[in-house]
Parts: sequence; structure tokens; C-alpha cells
Amino acid sequence: MNRPGVSSSERDRWRKIRAITSFPHRKGGSLANLSFPDSTRVDATSLARSLAFEFGRETADRFGGRLHSAFLEDDAGTASSSGWPEDEVPRYVDARAIISTYRAVVLAPAAFHDPTKVYLRLLQDYALEPDGGTGCRSLVSDAVKMASIAAVSADEIESTSGRLCQSIRRLSSEPVISRDTLIKALEACPEVMANFRAQMVARLTSDQRLDLLGKEEDKALRAFQRQSGKIVGAKRRHFFLRRHIRRVFAAWRLYLRVATHANQRRKREVLRAWLFAVKLINRAQLFTTLSNASNDQARGRRSLQKLLKNVSIMKRIRQCFTSDAEKDMRASLGHLRIFRRKVIARRAFSSWISFCMRGRQHDLAVRWCETKRTRRAFHRFHTYTKSEIRSRKVARRALIQQQSLLKHLEHVEASALTNRAGSSRVQHSLHEKKEQARQQDEARARLKNLRAEQDRVIISEQRSRRRQRVENERRLREEQFKAEWAAKKVEAETQCLKRNESWKLTPEFKALQQKKLKEIQRQLSITQASTSDRERESAITSQGVISYSILDAHLANAGITPDELFRRLDQLASPINSVPFQSALVSCGLVLDAAVFEEIFSGISIAQHNQSKPTDLSVRLEDLVELRRLSATYVAQEGTRWKLYVEPTHQQLVLHNVVSGEQTLERKMKTKRIKLAVGENLQDHELLKVRSELFVERCKAHRAMEEHHAANSIQSLYYQWSGRQQIKKQRWRLERRRLLQLRTRQAVAVMLIQKRFRARHRDKE
Repeated sequence: MNRPGVSSSERDRWRKIRAITSFPHRKGGSLANLSFPDSTRVDATSLARSLAFEFGRETADRFGGRLHSAFLEDDAGTASSSGWPEDEVPRYVDARAIISTYRAVVLAPAAFHDPTKVYLRLLQDYALEPDGGTGCRSLVSDAVKMASIAAVSADEIESTSGRLCQSIRRLSSEPVISRDTLIKALEACPEVMANFRAQMVARLTSDQRLDLLGKEEDKALRAFQRQSGKIVGAKRRHFFLRRHIRRVFAAWRLYLRVATHANQRRKREVLRAWLFAVKLINRAQLFTTLSNASNDQARGRRSLQKLLKNVSIMKRIRQCFTSDAEKDMRASLGHLRIFRRKVIARRAFSSWISFCMRGRQHDLAVRWCETKRTRRAFHRFHTYTKSEIRSRKVARRALIQQQSLLKHLEHVEASALTNRAGSSRVQHSLHEKKEQARQQDEARARLKNLRAEQDRVIISEQRSRRRQRVENERRLREEQFKAEWAAKKVEAETQCLKRNESWKLTPEFKALQQKKLKEIQRQLSITQASTSDRERESAITSQGVISYSILDAHLANAGITPDELFRRLDQLASPINSVPFQSALVSCGLVLDAAVFEEIFSGISIAQHNQSKPTDLSVRLEDLVELRRLSATYVAQEGTRWKLYVEPTHQQLVLHNVVSGEQTLERKMKTKRIKLAVGENLQDHELLKVRSELFVERCKAHRAMEEHHAANSIQSLYYQWSGRQQIKKQRWRLERRRLLQLRTRQAVAVMLIQKRFRARHRDKE
């Protein structure tokens, strides 16, 4: 297990593998795709041939011998210890070790999260499978060797391979071990995988470690944001639940109060109806008793009178009875009297039956009266509740009008009282009556005009308040939107600056920087000078293009994109004077000194008018677009701080840093200075790309916000209109119901009048 020179050889192997993978002239491919007839015995020629086939001849010539010599030490030591002469030691390497080391280089970042999975994968790629290729069994020596693939010292080998070998020997003494037994051995000694993970992470480059650390920080940040969102959501749900409970409780209390009031009112109505019915029943019983008593007295008197009369008649009959014919006549009269008595009894029985029926009808009428009163009480309570709600709404709406009209109404009432006092006097002439009528008409007209004027004042005040409220809401909405996107902009710029710091160390940035450096040196070289590109010559010497390029650098320093400025200028009328142009810059967030702004704007305006001192400085939007194109094409890219143009005073090319004010003439331009300017311009241009993308997203989000607000406003207006229409419909129904009730009462009144009139006429007859 102790490999000689392991500290230097392992580092050299990993270095060679990384050099091959990052070699810029290799033609694709991967070390894992290398194939040999015998992977355990590969000489330098076979290795170079396989590398040339996979990566190209240049890569094979450069790294073939180095890779073979780096992996030759263990095999050479093993051969010499086996008895081979030193001059006849075979120059063979194990290709599996090369491929496994390459796989370890690729899988090293993944070992930070799951070292066991990475270890088993490396072992599966390296081990010779004695079970026929199923991948479930491997040699113990291979398992031990793969455990220390990233070790660079004897202590590290002992902490991984040594401990793993001891753990395996405790479980099995066979030279071949299964996958399950190997996993049990790893679980029995967890320090092996911990040390393996530490060794793999130690072999990572600085960029890989920073990337791994950044991913872990992002993962922790996302977990923190998720937990924070859950806590905020729980608090929000708790708040809305408590608010809903409070509203439900308030509604329940209101309902309980209204129900209690209705119940008390219903009980009072029922009690009144019951007392009235009792009063009627008592009165009916009293009248019945009095009627029975008077009836008995009258009947007794009539009976006594009849008896006395009958006695007198019998006396007369005895005195006057003379013959049989008279006797028959008297008998017939007796029969007639008996028949009369039977008719009277029958009439009395029918009257009693009709009286009983009237009593039953009276009871039914009393019960119906109670039901009707209960319904009427509920209907009146319902109507009262709705009218109270409506009156309160009207009172709230009219409160402002009442406060503003109070003084004027007092004045009008005083004038009306004066008119009434004047009308109380005796008028003796037609002229006085006409004068009084005219004064009353004028008072009514003044009152009407005053009320109309007050209505107009109130409406104007309401409109002004509504405009102010809408303006305040719009301003608050815009401020909130700007604050949110300002935070997003700061975050995006910070991330871009971090990416630029790491991008500066990459070969891509260096190659691009070298390319730009060559282009500038070619422009400065006298051998490459040419007059064929007239547009470039006129652009770098034009005062307008130079002034716009300086303005572009100031915009980039303030964090403003040219698209944002042109969007502001597009809203102005062309040509644009200095005042609206400066106001557009200030609205974007760029505040320049008066001298600097005058110099820039005068340069742009002179370029348009093509005169030294124009009388009216202004610029058209089309000319600004053309200046932007020429500046980005020939002076410098948009959003950069270094500008290359011809200085008007010295008539020489100058490299001007607009932010710091540093200027370097053509004769003093060194390679170091140009390289610094090119690097900073590349980073500034990347930052401009991020700002431009963020500006486009911001415009879309602002439009979506305005559309959402407009939709909510239209929906609110529709709900108000729908509510008014519903109120009109309900008002029509109430008026129709009132009309039907009025007609019903009128019909009942007419029928009652007819009934009384007929009863009175019948009594007269």
C-alpha cells in the first residue's frame, strides 16, 4: 500500500490530467474513451497513438511522454521488486489508473456531497470484474487502491487505504470482495469516506472550490428564503384568520341585536293583539249576559201578560159560549196558536245556530288577525331596517353638503320668514299681491340658483379630491415600483461584477482582450494607416460623435442605459433644445455640471448645424441615433469609460478615461495602458448588457402593472354602475309594491263603505 514518492507523483498526475483537459488545441474527446488491447500493459507508443486518435497529434506529442512517465513509477517499482534487471524493466503503465485518475478529476466536486457514490463509481470503472462482468464483485487490492486515489502523502494513504483494508479483513479474508461486503466495511469505518472526501476536495482548483462554495451558499440562501416565506405565510394566514373571525363576530353581534329587536317588537305586537282580543271577548260576554237577562225579563212579562189575557179570554168564552159552531171556531183558533208557537221555536233554534256560527267565525277572525299582525310587524320591521340603512347612506353622502349649505340655508330661511311675515298682513290691493308673488318667485329662483351653485361647488371639490387621491395613489405606486426595481438593479449589477472578477481569470477573457489590443495597435500603427475608411476618419474627428461618446460614458457611470435616455427623448418634440434635453437627463438620474452639459450639448448641436456658433442650439432625434451608431462603431463600445478619438487641439489620437478624466496621447500609449483600457471596457460592456436586459424587463413589468391597475379601475367602475342599476330595479319593484298595496286598501275601503251603506238601508226598511 505504501507507494514510493507518492507526494510528488500524485500531484504531477493530477496536474497532467488537468493540463490535457484544459489544453486549447486539443480536438475534443475524453480520456475515458481511450481503448487498448490490454489495459494493464500499455507502453508509451500505444498511449501516444491512443491520445492522437482521441485528441489529435499535437496533444499526443506534447503530453504523451509526460503522462506515461507520470504513471510509470508504480509499475516500474513493482517490476524491479519482482526481480527484473534494471536495464530490462518493461516500460508499461496501467491505463486503468490513467482513466480512473481522469474520472476522479471530473467527479471531485461531486465527492463533496456523496463520496461513497463517487468511490463506488471509480471502483466500478477501475476493477477487473472476476464474476463475469456483473459489477457486483471486485478485488480487494483494487478497492484499497481506489480509496487513496487522491492521497498525496503516506499519512493520507494510511487514513484511507489502510483503514479500509483493516475493515475489510475483519469481515472477509478472501482476495475478492462483493459490493454489499464493501458497503458494510465502509459503514463500519466511516472515517474512510470522510478522509476520501477531504482528499478529493483538497485536489480541487481554486475556481472549483469557489464555485462549490457559491452553490452551497445559494442552497443555504434558498432554504432560508423558503423557511422565511413559510413563516411570513403563516403569519399572514393567522392575521387574515383573526380578521375574518373579528368580522364574523361583529356580524353575529349585529345579527343578534337585530334579531333581538325584531323578537321584542313581535312580542309587543302579539301582546297588543291578545289584549285587544281579550277585551273584545269580555265585551261580547258582557253583552251576552245582559241580553240573556233582558230576554228572560221580557219573556216573563210576556208570559204573565199572555196568562192574564188567556184567563180573561176564558172567562169571556165561558160567558159568551153558546153553541157548537162557536166551540169549533174556538178550537181552530187554539190550533193556530199552537202552530204559531212551533214556528217561533223553530226561528229561535235557527237564530241560535247562526249565533254559534258567528262565534266560530269570530274565533277564526281573531286568529287570522294575530297572524296578520305578526306578518305586518315583520314586514314593517324589514321595511324599517332597509329604510334605516338607506337613510344612513343618504345621510353620510349628504353630510358634506349639509355642512357647506348650513350658512346659506339659514340666510334663505330668514328671507322666507320675512316673506311669510309680510304675507300675514292684510293685503288691500292687487298690486301688493302681485308684488308678493313676484318676490316669492324671485326667492325660490335665488334658492334654486344657490342650491345649484352649491351643488356645482361640491361636485368640483369632489372631483378635485378624487384627482388628488388618484394622483397620490399613482405616485405611491410609481415610488414602490421604482424602489423594487432599484433593489433588483443593485443585485443584478453586484452579480455581474462578481462574474466579471471571475471572468478576468479565464482564457476566454484573455483571448478577447488580446484580440481587442491587436485591433487598437493596428489602428495606431503607421504601416496600417489607410484613407479608404473615410467614415471612420470623419467619425473619430467629429465633434458631435466625440461629445456623444463622452455623454455615453457619463450615462454608464450613472448606471443609465442609452435606451432609457432615447425613450425619454422620444416623448419630446423634435428638434430638442437644451432645456428639455437636460430635463430628460435629470429624469433619468444623470445630473451634470452646467459647464460640462453646455460643452456636450453644444458639440452635438454644432455637429447637426455644421456651423461654429449656431444661434439656436437644438438637436434632432434622428441625428442622435446616427451619432450613437458612429460612436459605438468607431470610438468605443456603448457603456465603456475609455474612448479613442482624435483630440481637436493636438490633432492626435487620444485614449480618454471619461470617468477619471485621464488622457493619454498617441505618442505615450503603451501596451500596458491599452491592455488596461481594453479590459475595463470589456467589463463595462458586459455590465451594460445586464442593465439593458433589466431595463427591458422593467418596461414590461411597468406596462403589466399599469394594465392591471386599469383593469381594476374598470372593474370597480362596472361594479358601481351595476349597483346603481340594481338599486333602480329594486326601487321600481318597491314602487310597484306600494302601488298594489294602495290599490288593495282602496278596494277594501270601497267594499267596507258599500257594506255599511247596505246595512244602514236594510235597518231603515
